Amino acid sequence: MTDLLTDQIMAGLSPTALLGLWMEDAVQAGVAEPRVMSLATVGRNNRPKVRVVLLDNFNDEGFVLETSSGSQKAADLEQNPFAAISFYWDKLRRTVRIEGEAEKLPKDYETAFEKLQINVQIALHASEKQSHPTDDWEKEKESHERLKEKFSHTEKIPKPVFL
Repeated sequence: MTDLLTDQIMAGLSPTALLGLWMEDAVQAGVAEPRVMSLATVGRNNRPKVRVVLLDNFNDEGFVLETSSGSQKAADLEQNPFAAISFYWDKLRRTVRIEGEAEKLPKDYETAFEKLQINVQIALHASEKQSHPTDDWEKEKESHERLKEKFSHTEKIPKPVFL
């Protein structure tokens, strides 16, 4: 595997081009979701927090993920914009770690929301308090089921107000 990496680097590939190839390799190897990554932030209390998120997009300028403006991730990044992400593809025994400064991007969230699968749109409605602990999973499941029923006859699900 080291020879493959050396060959790819020697071919003059940019780090993001190499990451793109590795993601394609992960798909070919049967990794269920190669865009899953860990995101580490540091909040007000100067303690690190890490959580699993989904990479939305990336290019030579940076990496994009979407989150609720009311989430702990958003609050942490507002307080301290430096973050780290890490990908791990077990089937390939490859890992990638990236550090840098995060920034909030202007985006047409309405259009992005409309492109999501219906079950994801409903899950986003249910995730308003996604970063807050819960003691009652049954209540959370019931809330999700109520939203599924509420939107079952809706042609277009509206974007949640907290996004």
